[in-house]
Amino acid sequence: MSHSTTSGALAAQAARAIADGPKGSGKPPTEHHPLNWRGITMQVIYRPRAYGGDMPYDHIEVQTDEHRQPLPISETGYRSLFLPSGEVENSGGPVVFVTLWLDAKARSKTWKAIENERRQGRLF
Repeated sequence: MSHSTTSGALAAQAARAIADGPKGSGKPPTEHHPLNWRGITMQVIYRPRAYGGDMPYDHIEVQTDEHRQPLPISETGYRSLFLPSGEVENSGGPVVFVTLWLDAKARSKTWKAIENERRQGRLF
């Protein structure tokens, strides 16, 4: 086995270990999902049963691919949310959950004004 093959295999194994959490932790692996919502690309990172012991919590992170691109859920393009375990799965999974969350918050007057400005551009 060549050095590059060994390095590649070790890197892949390390990445899996980081995503899967500590051995014997019983925690499901971290999930990474791309999402394109209304032309805004982002990453959804989902950690089921990430925290909590007897009352576990799931963790979702949303981050736009374009630095600091606003979203209805965040002016900075990044948002972290802890939820009681099971809520994300019950809504259809992390991508469906985040899409529904974005759609609900996009009904605000503030977000409608931001979208309108993006479509038309600033006049002054």
